[in-house]
Amino acid sequence: MTIFYLLGLGLSALLGLIFGCLGLQTKTIQIVSLYGYSMFIYIICMALCIINVPGFRWLFLLYACGSKIGFILRSIFEGLDVPAAKKIAIIAIVII
Repeated sequence: MTIFYLLGLGLSALLGLIFGCLGLQTKTIQIVSLYGYSMFIYIICMALCIINVPGFRWLFLLYACGSKIGFILRSIFEGLDVPAAKKIAIIAIVII
């Protein structure tokens, strides 16, 4: 759990720092909360991984990853006033 929380806080702080360098007005607590909310889908997908088919496990995890990225991007673009020129950079940063 320590690694999980450190990764979550560290990644959120890094995203906040990068967004600050891009000139977006955001607070670190907003990024941490956004990251935490985006992890909810993993709970559902881990419960579905009980199905003992390896292909389904990978599909569930890929779905969780895609929906997490989609949630973060949608929340960033709706909650912050992001200029069109910076949207591509933000999409790349979140996906990486």
